[in-house]
Amino acid sequence: AIAWVKLDDLIVPVIINGQVTRRVYISARIVATRRDLEQAVQARVSEYKDKVIADLVPFFQNYYLDHTVLDPRAIKERLVADAKVVFGDNVSDVLLMNVFDQTLGRADGS
Repeated sequence: AIAWVKLDDLIVPVIINGQVTRRVYISARIVATRRDLEQAVQARVSEYKDKVIADLVPFFQNYYLDHTVLDPRAIKERLVADAKVVFGDNVSDVLLMNVFDQTLGRADGS
């Protein structure tokens, strides 16, 4: 049987021209291939989160230059690829529960 490993929500800053212009919120679960691997996966969740942030910050920096809407499929692909790097065959998938972005207003009101 598989095991679901909870991942605290991720908040990824989108940095354009040195400014945080929006934040992307990601809620996901990691799917361990077997229940007995759950603790091993849980032990490396912090490493996985660091990998995801390191991957998604530059990805969104480029993505938002010519996109205005998030593509959940592209985000899921990156989450799964990062999971394979960190966890190898101990993880079979990452379930993307929710993803949305929040545009940040500027202090001068514009």
